[in-house]
Amino acid sequence: MFDELITAAGYEKVDEAARKLAMTKSETGREGDAIEVALGLFNEIEGGRSYIDRQGSAVFELQGDSSGPTLLIDGHIDSIPLHSASSWSHDPFGGDICDGKLFGLGICDQKASIAAMAVAVMELSKSGFTPNGRVVLVASPAEEQMEGAVLAEIVQRYQPTYAITTEPTDAKLFRSQRGRAKIQLSVTGRASHAGHARRGVNAALFGAEVIAELAKVFPKKYEDDLEFDVNCIDMITDPYPSVSTIPGSSLIRFDARFGSNQSRSSVLKEISVVADLVSKRCKGSAPSFTVSFVPANIETWNGFENHIDEFAPAWDTPSQSTLVQTAKDALETVALPSDEGFYSFCTNGSYLAGEMRIPTIGFGAGEEHVAHQVDEYVTLDSLHRTTLGLAAIVRQILK
Repeated sequence: MFDELITAAGYEKVDEAARKLAMTKSETGREGDAIEVALGLFNEIEGGRSYIDRQGSAVFELQGDSSGPTLLIDGHIDSIPLHSASSWSHDPFGGDICDGKLFGLGICDQKASIAAMAVAVMELSKSGFTPNGRVVLVASPAEEQMEGAVLAEIVQRYQPTYAITTEPTDAKLFRSQRGRAKIQLSVTGRASHAGHARRGVNAALFGAEVIAELAKVFPKKYEDDLEFDVNCIDMITDPYPSVSTIPGSSLIRFDARFGSNQSRSSVLKEISVVADLVSKRCKGSAPSFTVSFVPANIETWNGFENHIDEFAPAWDTPSQSTLVQTAKDALETVALPSDEGFYSFCTNGSYLAGEMRIPTIGFGAGEEHVAHQVDEYVTLDSLHRTTLGLAAIVRQILK
């Protein structure tokens, strides 16, 4: 598939760039080599400026007419640690292309899209396109630790008018996303000998009852059609291992997914209300408890540190907004579908749109459900459609 926006050489270039990124390890906290690959790719774009910022991102900016909007396009370059290594049928760092698919850890989530956004702007620049405004490309680290944790300085510097997160959409237009939070219930009871269990206040039992009650309440559906769900992901009791001792404390952690009608306080309240209910039902003394967000302690590959709560808000850019309508028009000019979708998982859009209220869309290579799987891949067709679509969207917004 060729179009005047992307040349045959451009499609070859994006395949080569994505393959090079697939072959470069980039586990969160160790993304330095991949950042250098992205920087090298950005340096090939004519007319712009590339650098690595203090928070560890590779950044490219192409400035045109200063009176126009600023479009920020972000892709996170870090991957989860390799898991199930013996189950992979392709080398996770071999850059294997087989049956039209490029395999590699993190290639769907989301190195391929970094190649696509770079080559899209590269091809536009080669064609003589000068933006009416400014385009900024970001290959960011640390997203797998905490969404948007390293974008604050970039947003402050460029004050983007619009943003695109390039998490996988299979070259479809996404305009919303569920939020994510990691919440901890800290329970303090009273330890006792198991032979005299009623003299203690069992912190593990209290935690288990809260887990069971939450399972009765969730999931919930709201008007935005984004499911609100809370699930226990782990529980630690003290003492562990127990030697005939009723545990005096427990720490239970929950993963919450929710729509844009939820806030920091409302998400915490859901668990607090259930814990209060369980507390009132306790026979005898009830343990004390606190509900809070799990702290995220970020350290990037170049030593930047950030300490924030694990709360990533949902976001929803209205269908009739200028950004969504302009992107749809752009996709139609290159015969790509303009149907709207939404992310089920979390993205850096939580910071860009959810925290900073920047109108944001999602558009990237690969399919969301392939992320984090054994034999992770993107199809070359999806990679090519994404490159073409991003070039069309950039041209339409900044023409």
